[in-house]
Amino acid sequence: MGYIDYSKEPTSDIAFVDMKSFYASVECVDRGLNPLHTSLCS
Repeated sequence: MGYIDYSKEPTSDIAFVDMKSFYASVECVDRGLNPLHTSLCS
């Protein structure tokens, strides 16, 4: 098996957003709760 030189491959930045957690956090804020101190699941 040969060596693959990945330095010659194109690069890009990728952002990933967990939408379930995002909407749960928005719901907490909407209810006046702190999403960092509130259980996001029941």
